[in-house]
Amino acid sequence: MANACDARPEARSRPVTRNGWPNTFLVAHDNSLVPFQRHPKPFTHREHAAKSPLHAPTVQHANTVASRSAGRPVHLRALTPSCLESRPEVCLARAAGLRAGRADLCLHPGSVMGQMFSGPTPPSYRFTLDFEAEPAASMSPATGDDINLKALLARTKDALIQIQGYKSCQVAVKKAIEAPKDVQINTDAAAALQDNITAVKSWYDLAEDMAVVLPQVVANISRQGAITTSPELAAALAQLVAFMYRFDQAKLYESGIQNDFSGYRRVMNKCSGVALPLDESAASVVSMFVAQPGPFAHRLGVAFQALGADSRLVLAELCNACCGTIDRSKGKEPAQKMDGFGSSVDFCRHVMVGCIILYDRGSKSGAFGSRDIAVVKCCTAAKKRGGADTASLCNALKYSTATFSTSPDRVQEILED
Repeated sequence: MANACDARPEARSRPVTRNGWPNTFLVAHDNSLVPFQRHPKPFTHREHAAKSPLHAPTVQHANTVASRSAGRPVHLRALTPSCLESRPEVCLARAAGLRAGRADLCLHPGSVMGQMFSGPTPPSYRFTLDFEAEPAASMSPATGDDINLKALLARTKDALIQIQGYKSCQVAVKKAIEAPKDVQINTDAAAALQDNITAVKSWYDLAEDMAVVLPQVVANISRQGAITTSPELAAALAQLVAFMYRFDQAKLYESGIQNDFSGYRRVMNKCSGVALPLDESAASVVSMFVAQPGPFAHRLGVAFQALGADSRLVLAELCNACCGTIDRSKGKEPAQKMDGFGSSVDFCRHVMVGCIILYDRGSKSGAFGSRDIAVVKCCTAAKKRGGADTASLCNALKYSTATFSTSPDRVQEILED
């Protein structure tokens, strides 16, 4: 192949997008550009390595694959360490683009050692946030009245206490199922379920309120700049995201909630003398909320779909900042505890995963292919520094997100059991 400066005009003039793998080039030691193609899935990691230099497990293997592609001996290299922030694994494709003087050849990061999607670490990874600071008590959105964040955060704490201490009424429900025509038994079941159904209704109302407030908090932070410029709002946002993660995890393991609600809908029209917390039409709406494995993530994800890329970047920055905090702590739990959230590192784990879930559900392209989030670092932190919650964190990333099934092999390998 000709030198980078003499590359074929048709090859140099064709635009290359992030997914334009057939037109991707790597740079060799002789400054020439080496084309390669990414073969479509499904392939195992070993099979991928045989197809593309970016998937090769070693430099030697990458050189062999690239040589086959170029039809001549090739030794791949990156730019000088100073140009790559002392990280030689960063973006050989970008190195090729810079060599050719072509910005459109600068594709997403890859490594000849298999470090796909590692890329330059986002600056927000190094942000230091004080999550133990008092969150903002209120917020003035661009339009409308002030929002009472303090009252909303108090409601989230009440909801978390309710679901963590939830007591199912399956005995009363079972009796009502066995005697569907007995008015007294059905009335007793409705009375037994009253407190639980009231709690479920309050959770639904809280989710609807959060779906209005949370996007406004994110948009407000976005207008002010990075999350470090709004520490009080960032603390409030972090607590709301952590609540979403913790509530959904608690709901996932409490099957009695959905069973109780189904039982309530069975007996609500067969009882007398009981003040029902929900009528039939309202119960139908709330039942859709309860049916979701992660009801808050589902509702907030829908709300975040209306946000722009700048607002979603706030979630990415918060996620990266939490990941950096976890990595700098090396997974060790500090002695001090946060009010209602355990240790600060434990809190950061939940915020990090919660941000990925929200970003993934709110973005069409998902979180795992985003350059805004240090995905590999976050998944590694969840897997290797998740503490007692390692299994829950990894499962949430795999099953509470919408695009994990199409995530890069590198990410899926990290989160394997």
